[in-house]
Amino acid sequence: MFLMFSISAWAVECLAPIPAAMFRKKLDDVEEAIEQRDGYLLKGRMQKVEEILPCVVQPLSSEQAGEYHLLKGIDLWIHRNQDMAQLYFSAARALGDHEEKLLEYYPSGHQLIQDYMEALDLADFKKVELPAAGFLYFDGRESNKRPVYRPTIFQYYTDEKLMTIVLEPQEPLPGYLTKAQKEDLDLEREKKEKNPIPKVENPIDDSEFIQTPPGQQMPVNVVESIASSSKSRFILASASLATAAAVVCGVRSFSSYRQWTLANDVDQAQELQQQTNKMGMLTITTAAIGVGLGAWWSYEVR
Repeated sequence: MFLMFSISAWAVECLAPIPAAMFRKKLDDVEEAIEQRDGYLLKGRMQKVEEILPCVVQPLSSEQAGEYHLLKGIDLWIHRNQDMAQLYFSAARALGDHEEKLLEYYPSGHQLIQDYMEALDLADFKKVELPAAGFLYFDGRESNKRPVYRPTIFQYYTDEKLMTIVLEPQEPLPGYLTKAQKEDLDLEREKKEKNPIPKVENPIDDSEFIQTPPGQQMPVNVVESIASSSKSRFILASASLATAAAVVCGVRSFSSYRQWTLANDVDQAQELQQQTNKMGMLTITTAAIGVGLGAWWSYEVR
């Protein structure tokens, strides 16, 4: 179960859970690379330690945390990252004196030993929220005081899971349910239990509304039918008037045409010709209107 938590929380692909003793063995491998003066071997083995750290399933001791910081500082110093090396040396010195161990690797007066001895005492802490369950560890010590200006190994331990991660300065603390948050949730739950949402005893029934007596309500289709019938009558009347006007104009046009063909006077013939043409155009126009209205009426009554 510890392994599953490490994978889900930090997206680390752990092949196996790492107990604290196995982590100790990986630190010994790094020390061996330092003794061999092999920078490439040191870097590779230090990376291996960093990869398995989130898979550790037991709280580390402050001694193991201090040695990790020391070895990480040496790795950074050898690879020319002096500033970060100083921070890790400060973290190591805060957990114990490692000068004697350094003398096993380097002669007295070596620049790396001098830089270690000159590392600042960054002892500032910041209190963090206590967890609702379980324990917090910073560098192997059970505490809710996080070092502010130096790296630290943070672990959150419960009966079912363990979270392990190295936090450098300014990196945010991983999320967990705090004691204060749990108290707020419990209080909110108690409020809901004391003041439950009342259940509706008699929900509204449509039958309780006053119904319109039968015979006094007009269905929608009847209203639409009446409106449609009124419009149809209007269209039909308009079409009839247009048709009647077309007949009248046609008769007058035919009468003018007969008179025009029988006229002897040229001026009278021209006047009758114009009248015939005019009445002919009126006949065509009114007939077209009548036909259009008739077609509309046919569409409406379908």
